[in-house]
Amino acid sequence: MFHGAQRCEEEFLVNMRMLAKERGDNDFVGFFCEANALYRNFYEDEMEKESVEILAGRIEQLITKLKEFE
Repeated sequence: MFHGAQRCEEEFLVNMRMLAKERGDNDFVGFFCEANALYRNFYEDEMEKESVEILAGRIEQLITKLKEFE
């Protein structure tokens, strides 16, 4: 099952790179990496609360950018 999740993650990153290239906005790749770090932290619980809060704010920025497509 892990391999399927990893493949999905890789495919999503490829899509974020394409989106970044199309939009001329590399933030999409950074946002994905930050979201992925939060996802991993959910299971590993290694980040300090401040770091989680900072990254959560960055994910809100991603959501705002994605809503621009509507």
